[in-house]
Amino acid sequence: MLCAHLEGYLEDLMSEALSAIHTDLNPKTLTGSFHNPWPDRVDDLFAFLGMSKPCRQISWQRAGNDAVRSNLERLVQTRNRIAHGTVGVTVHMTDIRRYRGYVEGFTPRFDRLVRQQMRALTGTYPWSY
Repeated sequence: MLCAHLEGYLEDLMSEALSAIHTDLNPKTLTGSFHNPWPDRVDDLFAFLGMSKPCRQISWQRAGNDAVRSNLERLVQTRNRIAHGTVGVTVHMTDIRRYRGYVEGFTPRFDRLVRQQMRALTGTYPWSY
């Protein structure tokens, strides 16, 4: 569920960004084929907005970018193993808490990057904090 929510958040963020550029832009053209929020796929999706590898810019105290990316990758990998019926997948509460912490750390920082890029493109911030 956490992985699905992250994917939905990213799709919604792209939709809001496109609306800020022009209300007639259809986000489904870009997000329709976006599945599984692998950091490299997120980078590819947001490259449409002129962003160069935004997932590589996310870090915070005690969470360097390598840790952020690898934990998000593990979240997607775990989701895929469960969804595709891999036998013997074990997920512990500590794993869930760790993944949740990385998603909660990632999303506001990613939001800020997109917001700043939208200001660079349009001259105004498309949403406030």
